[in-house]
Amino acid sequence: MKKHPALLGAAVAALALTGLAVSGGFRGPPAPPQTTQEVAQPKGEKPRPGGKLAPAAVQAEEKAIRKAVASFSTAWNKADLDGVMALWTDDADYIRENGQAVRGKEALRALLKKSLETNKGFKHSAKVGSIRFVKPDVAIEDGTVTLTSPDGVPDTGPHATVWVKYGDKWLMNSVRDLPDHDDEDKSEAYGKLKQLGWLTGEWRDKGGKGDVKMTCRWAPNQTFLVFEFTARQGDGPPLQVTQWVGWDSVNETLRSWLFDSSGGFGEGTWTREDNVWVGKTEGIYPDGRTGTGIYRWRYVDENNAVWSAEQREIDEQPLPDLRVELVKSKGR
Repeated sequence: MKKHPALLGAAVAALALTGLAVSGGFRGPPAPPQTTQEVAQPKGEKPRPGGKLAPAAVQAEEKAIRKAVASFSTAWNKADLDGVMALWTDDADYIRENGQAVRGKEALRALLKKSLETNKGFKHSAKVGSIRFVKPDVAIEDGTVTLTSPDGVPDTGPHATVWVKYGDKWLMNSVRDLPDHDDEDKSEAYGKLKQLGWLTGEWRDKGGKGDVKMTCRWAPNQTFLVFEFTARQGDGPPLQVTQWVGWDSVNETLRSWLFDSSGGFGEGTWTREDNVWVGKTEGIYPDGRTGTGIYRWRYVDENNAVWSAEQREIDEQPLPDLRVELVKSKGR
């Protein structure tokens, strides 16, 4: 399930998180403890051969699982970590789209706590696709989870969940993030970078003076985003800057590399804070001086954005902050 974006990929987009491909089957759940009750049959219904549920019982148990799914979203949106964890078995596991596994309730608790903090203000919703009962007390649910950012940008991803019934409660025993149908042939980098896909297109500074122009496009195979800036500085020649943004799978972060027409270059790492992407960068000027700064891209709507630069320094000497409002002049 994604997070995104998305844990859990997106927030254990479990039912949680943006934003994960899985190979292999589901791990068989352990036998329920001795205190676990048999699944009750509705009055007048007789158990079916092989331990299968009668039609009326299937309907009742599906309703209970759907209620548990809704409870997860309710607890998530209240940032109720205890409520979220109450829906997992002690030996539960969660496997991300890239195959990384988190096993055991304590490890899941740490992951979900971090996801709730990282995705503060995001809204979680889940849609159940199908429910199949392997045994009366074991079911496989396929569905999708959506994490919607405070600025209204949704990140949706599919998942498969193994539910086990303990007493009268259905709990998650195993959750797998699955690739989006449109992303099945895409790289892991694309899955991480698509949160910035809204920037693709041509942009100019608001007001139409044309002092700043920017284009953003996908590199081949959509493994990088390529930004190209042109900024006029008085009567001198325009400064041209090229920046590549990609996914660093070792450090699990967005990383950028920058080169300008004067001979300067730099690199940075990027994080997301709601609808703002923050880059901490450092670089070297053609004359050997070093520089640092914090740069921000803020999403306003699909046609408007704000770029700003703060805490800029050259050889530890401060520079003024910069702020540019941009409007999209041509779409993706």
